[in-house]
Amino acid sequence: MKTNIFLSVAVGLLLNSSLSLAGATQKYTNKVVHFADEHNPHNRLLTLDYKNMKFLKARAIAGDTNHHADALGYLNSAKYQMLIPKGSQFVTIREIKNGNFVKRINLPFRPRSADAFNAKYNLSLLNSRDRPAGVLIDTNSLQIVGKAGFNTSCNQPNIVTPYKGLYKDYTIKNLKCTTSDNGGDQISGHPVWISTEAFVLIDRSNRLLHVYSIHKKGNQWRTKLEQTIKTDTSLHQIIPKSKSAGNTIFYGETEGNNVSKKIAGVYKWRLKANKKGLIQEKFTKFIAKNNRGTAGHNLYITPDKKYLYAPVGQTYRPDRKNTKRGGIFILNSKDLSFVKYLKAGYGAGHVNFSKQKGLALVTNHQDNYVTAINYKTNKRIKHIALPFKKANIFGLTQSHAPYIEPSGNYFYNFWSDGGVFFRINLNTLKSDKAVYVGGIPIQGNYYEKISSK
Repeated sequence: MKTNIFLSVAVGLLLNSSLSLAGATQKYTNKVVHFADEHNPHNRLLTLDYKNMKFLKARAIAGDTNHHADALGYLNSAKYQMLIPKGSQFVTIREIKNGNFVKRINLPFRPRSADAFNAKYNLSLLNSRDRPAGVLIDTNSLQIVGKAGFNTSCNQPNIVTPYKGLYKDYTIKNLKCTTSDNGGDQISGHPVWISTEAFVLIDRSNRLLHVYSIHKKGNQWRTKLEQTIKTDTSLHQIIPKSKSAGNTIFYGETEGNNVSKKIAGVYKWRLKANKKGLIQEKFTKFIAKNNRGTAGHNLYITPDKKYLYAPVGQTYRPDRKNTKRGGIFILNSKDLSFVKYLKAGYGAGHVNFSKQKGLALVTNHQDNYVTAINYKTNKRIKHIALPFKKANIFGLTQSHAPYIEPSGNYFYNFWSDGGVFFRINLNTLKSDKAVYVGGIPIQGNYYEKISSK
């Protein structure tokens, strides 16, 4: 089977070294994945039928460094997707069902993420990569209807009307807009709603969480700064314990700092009674025997809600100098007590779960295998080899958007710096199919059913 993959990819490389922007013209199905390909000169929206492992379409998209293709709403009911060019001061909206262009929304900042959705009010929260600020977008009218942010000492080039006053609300003095922790140069982490009435903007530069409440006035939404929380080092994201409407528990993984040897760790918070703030219950650092996690990023909770899986792309070992092989810190979700540390691969960064198979699949961004773990026993089963070679274009072998479809039988992802979309059969734990599309696809979303609204 590996030989077949090698042959199909090799043929693709020879025949499709520069894919037409028109791409294929096959009919869309419900089993569609849209991926943003930020690699210049491509800058494309790629669409594939992942059930049948077929390339469907490639479209040119505006802006510089289109990193995300975020759904504006829940995946099974969203009508639109937002393409996010992190190097430009706008986003573009396209239909999910056909990829057609709908509109462009100008911004007072370079955008970061729009993956935070408030279903009660049909609001998506889009934040900035430049500062701890964001705008609220109505997912029906596709208009900016609210704002939140700070007037920092950062340069604010090309602020466009009518947003000149955006950062004058809720001023906090002496904020900086440069990062020193392990998460990179983006000022904000992922935005998140902690209730229908409040959201969090993560301020990675200043190791802060800014909690805002919302209320409507006319056609606009007003925001109020309710709480600012200090964290040990920067946070990348906050996750709920449950996706249910009544959830009150949240977790966040710090990113750590190699230079100052600050260890990454996990916070546990409880939602305030007024649903407009967070109360810290616990903080645990990643210290497991002789393994110390110094580069946290993403965090996951197992389907049974018993354990937190924290991929740590780099680990500190007193007995080994500067080792970079990643691993998984497993914590008890109730009290954040240490359960186990399992070795994974270089750049361990994402975890997906197959409830049917009892599997956790770890994406190792800089390695040529996916790590399979039994999440019920917390035992590593095997490293699933991927039969591709690193192209060294971007230094990223596996993308940030892996996916396990609802039956739990197949795992999908892109081999990013080679432009290869691949599938792993979770019954055999082997890679069995691949499609070459080129470029460097990094972020996308999978749609089991495309909304016909």
